[in-house]
Amino acid sequence: MDADTSTILVEHLKEHGLACTDSAEQAVTVISPRNSKIFTAVGGIDALGEWDPGELATLPVGTVCDVLRMERARGCRTVSALSAAGAAVGPVLHSPGEYIDVLVPVGSLDDWDLGGATVLPKNAPLRIPHPTVVSPKVVKARSWLVPPQGATLTEGIALYEAYAAVGASLALEGHPDVDS
Repeated sequence: MDADTSTILVEHLKEHGLACTDSAEQAVTVISPRNSKIFTAVGGIDALGEWDPGELATLPVGTVCDVLRMERARGCRTVSALSAAGAAVGPVLHSPGEYIDVLVPVGSLDDWDLGGATVLPKNAPLRIPHPTVVSPKVVKARSWLVPPQGATLTEGIALYEAYAAVGASLALEGHPDVDS
């Protein structure tokens, strides 16, 4: 993307009330299901573009964020532990199959070695609802448990520590299927 195009895009996003930075290097493509147009957004998770709240958008993993998928019960306990520890908690998505996805900065899960959770591969399509679709509202079996707000993402190291602590706690409680 050339500088003129980037400037025009940034101004367009700002005119429509989307938070963004002025850096073309942080561009990400989001496919809008409303009209099959591709929106290029600049900045963080808060600049995904506009789409029909009744549809899902596709965010390629590794462009704006990486994603850790975990079983819902352990994931909710992990998010609660993060919050109780005073850590910043970014977007958390409830996905089909009783999983939750936690969005983290790109590269912060590169050394993940704990079992029971999956680091989604780079460029995997993450289907996300509009930021206003917050649980208990659901669109196509997805909703935000923690909606995208600003540019906050959960730090990978904080997520790792909370996930390990919850795993240890579950093991002490006698849960037989805990990989820690």
